[in-house]
Amino acid sequence: MRVAILSPTRQPLMGITPNPPREWIKERKAKVVNNDLGRFTVNLVCESSGSQTQAIAMGIDQGNHETIIGVQSVYSTLMKFSVRKLQLMLPYTRRDCNWNFPTQPALYPCQMSGFKMSGGKLSSVFYE
Repeated sequence: MRVAILSPTRQPLMGITPNPPREWIKERKAKVVNNDLGRFTVNLVCESSGSQTQAIAMGIDQGNHETIIGVQSVYSTLMKFSVRKLQLMLPYTRRDCNWNFPTQPALYPCQMSGFKMSGGKLSSVFYE
């Protein structure tokens, strides 16, 4: 977990592990700031020794069942989100389910037992 750091001029600085900001708050070198993201953020009261930032990269991997969004710096993964895609569930009856898996290749409709071709249309022998 990383803590966001703001300079006295409210410019974002490089994120850091939680222990140094705790010490800065105890020594009154920094104060806690509320933000819209709900992320723990520390604002420095005195000027920092440097104002370096680091480059980050964001990637999106779209799969069949979920989408993964990652934010990574050179040294560590900063954030990783996994979003599941909704599957369309259609109502079905028990006769729609094929509980027995076929052991032979599928047949054409005219080759199925109980069915016949009549005038280019598939019709059942049982329901004529």
